[in-house]
Amino acid sequence: MVSETVSKGKGVEFFSAKNLDAASQTATSLKTERLEIGFKEGVDEQLFMEGSVSFAKHIKNVAFSFPDSGLHIGILELEPNLPSPLHSHSDDCAYYVEKGSLIMGNREIGAGEGFLTRKDQPYGFVVGPNGARIIEFTTHPRATLMVHDRRIAAWRERLDRAVERLDHPLSA
Repeated sequence: MVSETVSKGKGVEFFSAKNLDAASQTATSLKTERLEIGFKEGVDEQLFMEGSVSFAKHIKNVAFSFPDSGLHIGILELEPNLPSPLHSHSDDCAYYVEKGSLIMGNREIGAGEGFLTRKDQPYGFVVGPNGARIIEFTTHPRATLMVHDRRIAAWRERLDRAVERLDHPLSA
């Protein structure tokens, strides 16, 4: 995720994610050393790391932190049909789908809807056919991502198929 500067006023702080391309170019990156990645037993770490590089090429994101309050907001735009592996976070995360959709199991979460994942609760999703723009609310920047998916090879195959359709839409 990319970290963007917040403008401070008297008791009011302003931020903008109108143009994620520009924000991504001017903001300071939240380096991976700030995000610790853990793996449950049986997870192919190397295959996950290779896949996460491919996944990251198809998202745009920016993050805003408000250290005095402990609040953190992340805005992510994800391209269509990208699957996430089964994973959890080290804090509670509330998500709001602004545009597009996410599919979790047999449930589609569309624009105007959201969900809460509790600390350490495994979950996964597939981005809907029109992509998605989601807003993530946490009490601090994410510290740990735990990968639970022992079927990383199957996730990687689904991811590779989705990326192939994005990179070469006429051949898919």
